[in-house]
Amino acid sequence: MQWHALVGLPDPYSSRDPLWDGDRPELGLLEPDTFARLRTVLARHTGTADACWFGLWEGYGGVDIPPAAAALPLVELPGRAYLLLGGALEAAWPHWFSGQSPNLCWPQDRAWCAASEIDFDSTLVAGSTALIGELLRAPGLEVAAIGPDDSLAFDADRINAPPGSAGSPDVGTRGRSWPRWWRSR
Repeated sequence: MQWHALVGLPDPYSSRDPLWDGDRPELGLLEPDTFARLRTVLARHTGTADACWFGLWEGYGGVDIPPAAAALPLVELPGRAYLLLGGALEAAWPHWFSGQSPNLCWPQDRAWCAASEIDFDSTLVAGSTALIGELLRAPGLEVAAIGPDDSLAFDADRINAPPGSAGSPDVGTRGRSWPRWWRSR
């Protein structure tokens, strides 16, 4: 389920007013309190919570990266490069990362991996069945289990399909107002 589809927008970058009075979620990051809750659960599912790796996308313009960070190694993935930092999970962030959670995070023992893709409103966590089960039950975290073939692309939500998409109830019908249909569900 994508946030933009839940609030009646055709895509996450739409300038239309959503069917929601609150703020849109930030793409590619977790709020500090959400990141803290996630770290608490993740720490219980690794033997190396004191030795973790963190990646921050090098393309952020609003992060005031100090000159010394130029010496940090890069993790290069298709279409993205990330500054790589190491440290304890609970002391994850240097002050110059304030306001930005890591895009990648994993412990030395590779028991799990968390990724906040810069263009998504979701963070993915891969790990053991026990970890995923605890995340699904964790208070203060909004969690849904997904499979390896599930997509987070903007038009992949088949429960709350954007107007005009293949899964939308307005495709092939006349006179049906998608926002009215959405509100009545």
